[in-house]
Amino acid sequence: QMFAARPELRWKGAVPQAPIWAIFHGAHVLRMRRRSARCGVRDNEVNAMTDETMGTVLQNCPVCGAPVYDDEDEAAIRCTSASCPAQLLRNLMHFASRDAMDLTLREGNLQKLIDAGLVKSAADLYDLTVEQLLPLGKKVDTWANNLVRSIEASKTRDLSRLLFAFGIRHVGQKAGRILSDHFA
Repeated sequence: QMFAARPELRWKGAVPQAPIWAIFHGAHVLRMRRRSARCGVRDNEVNAMTDETMGTVLQNCPVCGAPVYDDEDEAAIRCTSASCPAQLLRNLMHFASRDAMDLTLREGNLQKLIDAGLVKSAADLYDLTVEQLLPLGKKVDTWANNLVRSIEASKTRDLSRLLFAFGIRHVGQKAGRILSDHFA
């Protein structure tokens, strides 16, 4: 029923028609419904859809095909591949976010950098020059200058922000501050 009302969450073969986070979140919702069904709530349609979806779709990452890690106690389902393109994009977006290194990068521009082969890790961002960025499209000279300036400014950020930017599991902003205060 959930998929019937939301056609953007349907699958065509092995290619997702919704963003990856929506598919993984949908699986979490279905898992919660399955748990409620175990507790006595009966809805055969939801249970059948849960079994069908969870049994076939989310054993492998829809982007790279690697197995996924699904911790019953967490809402997140994680791809186990270190070279997953979706993980690379999300990790770089987190690294460049305002709370982390505060780079002037949005998802679309970051995807262009990845597609052009200029960025394969967060360290590659620090090797970018304006000359490398200019061939990416029209009217990019202002964006390129602002990006290089923000990358230079990020080199003076606190260690706590760098630790947070790395995206280490269970290390948020507060844990990053505690760690940087302890080791600085």
